[in-house]
Amino acid sequence: MLAAKETRSGSSLASAIENYAPAYQEVKAAHTGNKKAGYPIAHIGSGNKGSKDILPLAKELKLDPAKKSITYRLHQRNYLENGQSGKAIVLNQRLYANTTFYKEVAESFKNLNADVEVANKSFIQMVNKTNTFPYLSSNKQVMEARLTYQEKMEAFTARAVMICGMGKTDVDIKDRAEFHLELSEDNLSEFKIHAGPFVKKHWAELSKEMQDKFKEKLQ
Repeated sequence: MLAAKETRSGSSLASAIENYAPAYQEVKAAHTGNKKAGYPIAHIGSGNKGSKDILPLAKELKLDPAKKSITYRLHQRNYLENGQSGKAIVLNQRLYANTTFYKEVAESFKNLNADVEVANKSFIQMVNKTNTFPYLSSNKQVMEARLTYQEKMEAFTARAVMICGMGKTDVDIKDRAEFHLELSEDNLSEFKIHAGPFVKKHWAELSKEMQDKFKEKLQ
């Protein structure tokens, strides 16, 4: 997370903090784009200067086309300073949903390959394991952000919606159930608080195997 008017190379402190920030392995064609391969629109946060495309979401957020990666990081920092870490990750995923690569995934599952599977698993592991992380505030102080259990669910949902398409308003019950169980490994007390209502609401929709797993965890 960088301070205003700073670039990655302009702040050694920001660069050092970024080494401790949540990170996962994303598909390169989505992160940086690849015009030759037919993926001209990259993620705004990559700082890619090769693409002049103005994304609808960029307009919505009033991202300056000439400084869009810096402006994106300012939006991220605002979320963190307001205790909204989950929304920061959701924004990150919404912007990936607008890349050429992931638009094709959502529209026709054209690029749904091993690279996407690796990225998904890496993302889920990052969200699952992240509880707190440092960031640089607007007054250049090192602060700590928290990622709550509920925000982890929001982040997971944003990823699932990105893969399935922005028009999808809900995520498959089985997928959400599996992620609840993933979170139980390191967040058992919070799992019991949040997974209980979910299981009660969707019990009949869960498989017998999934029901048994929840019974074991919730007892």
